[in-house]
Amino acid sequence: MGKNAGGGRRKGPLSSLVSGASCAALLFGMSVSMLTPLPSQSQAGRTFEEIEKKATEARDAKRLEDAVALYREGLKLEPRWNEGSWYLGTSLYGLKRYGEARDAFRHLALSQPGNGPAWALAGMCEFELTNFPRASEFLSRAESEGLGENRELVPCNTHIFG
Repeated sequence: MGKNAGGGRRKGPLSSLVSGASCAALLFGMSVSMLTPLPSQSQAGRTFEEIEKKATEARDAKRLEDAVALYREGLKLEPRWNEGSWYLGTSLYGLKRYGEARDAFRHLALSQPGNGPAWALAGMCEFELTNFPRASEFLSRAESEGLGENRELVPCNTHIFG
């Protein structure tokens, strides 16, 4: 390659294409990274703490559909948020969405195997879904794990299955 009048190397058509493509890739990468929320932020730009507060407010105000959406959003940011799994399940149960509630309670029960109340509510969901053998299994597991301070759940298995 020859030199241009300024003494530097001449740039051919390929070098300008490569540098233009590199520049475009860099700009694209920067724009994507700026749009991707931080792990502690939701898609709406809210922090976990803000979501947790709004979810509690929605649940306390009996706005269960809003609470469900907020608990799900919070659980995407903090998958091990056990309180969020519990309240997601109870909100779904209150909406009579038993299959989804069962899944939330099972997730919690499997992440905390000794959580008797989670097993009990998973069993109650199975009962509502008329899956009686699974309901009996979960309710028995709840009794064996213990129900802690949730004494109102103690008679579930005997009352339902005699």
